[in-house]
Amino acid sequence: MRILIAIAAFMIAAACTPSSAPSEPAPTPAPAVETPGAPEPEQIVATDEASCKTQGGDWRPVCRMQQPACITTFPDAGKACTDGSQCAGDCMASPEAGFADGGAAATGVCASNNDPCGCKQKIEDGKATAAICVD
Repeated sequence: MRILIAIAAFMIAAACTPSSAPSEPAPTPAPAVETPGAPEPEQIVATDEASCKTQGGDWRPVCRMQQPACITTFPDAGKACTDGSQCAGDCMASPEAGFADGGAAATGVCASNNDPCGCKQKIEDGKATAAICVD
């Protein structure tokens, strides 16, 4: 019986480790290319209510855990887009249109705010990414 438990523990541990190390280093991200006329994203990094309000954010509980966070409303919310570089926030699939298949050509709208919760699908380089739901 101890041998079976030891084998099961070994198999579980082996399943959690990578089978091999990556052979190539991760590519360095390309520098951001500025799009003429695109608004500059607001970089609010508030960790308390006072600094959030000072920077124009709304300090409120978010997601299932109801942890307070600084939520910023973006000035270009709802504008048509095909990539996040065209928005102050991310380019997202329109809630009315629904989610497209990952990798399919798609257009979206600029996100209304930086709230991380809910079901969302980013549009990058004119293509839909996989949808994700965050609680």
